[in-house]
Amino acid sequence: MNRLFGKVLLRALALVILVALVVWAASFLGVYNVAADDPHWPIVKNFLGSTMDHSVAARDGDIVVPDLKDAKMIAAGAAEYDSMCTACHLAPGLEENKLRAGLYPKPPSFARR
Repeated sequence: MNRLFGKVLLRALALVILVALVVWAASFLGVYNVAADDPHWPIVKNFLGSTMDHSVAARDGDIVVPDLKDAKMIAAGAAEYDSMCTACHLAPGLEENKLRAGLYPKPPSFARR
């Protein structure tokens, strides 16, 4: 019985090492296209999206939501959005632009929400 378990364990370990080597080789050789204008395979898209969601959730615990009724805070936020966000997420009255056309995935337009 122990001998059979040892053989199964050895084969499983060999398989894990083989998969790791294949993944490393694909990465090293640039087999997978990671260009921003080329859609990811569904499994990669799901993995990256899940990784991002979990990473953000693991780090958002100490964020304190400010007073959203403060007019100065709203004005400051609007100015920041205007200078930092409109190129990708647009603003009321802005149309599609060259920058957004080249982004994948395309950022949502918050001006239309």
